[in-house]
Amino acid sequence: MLAAAFLFAACSTVPKEIPEELSAPELTVLAQEQIDKGNNRGAEVYYQTIIDRYEYDASARIAAEFEIAHIKVKARKWDEASQRLAAIIAQYNEDTTMRLPPEYRKLAEIDIAKIPAGHGEQLPG
Repeated sequence: MLAAAFLFAACSTVPKEIPEELSAPELTVLAQEQIDKGNNRGAEVYYQTIIDRYEYDASARIAAEFEIAHIKVKARKWDEASQRLAAIIAQYNEDTTMRLPPEYRKLAEIDIAKIPAGHGEQLPG
């Protein structure tokens, strides 16, 4: 039982300090490593760091925003996922410069369709 508690605690740790010099791709790798370990909270911290540090890099930012939303979908946190996915889709609807990578719009639409009716925002049918 003690071993299980230690394993759970280790899996839910979040990074306390993230070196400033890490690039968005390096942070993405660290986030994916956390997901592979079952540590979604840790992954979210890395993705949020990308959003905060690389807010003007549309590709990096939208990818990180989608990954957090996808984590929420997998965790069945429908309301949070719905809000995040709707915000991503809204960004595409407002993007007249075509600077956002198109794949994340499609992925957001796929994930938002997984959300049961009555939970958050839905795309018009």
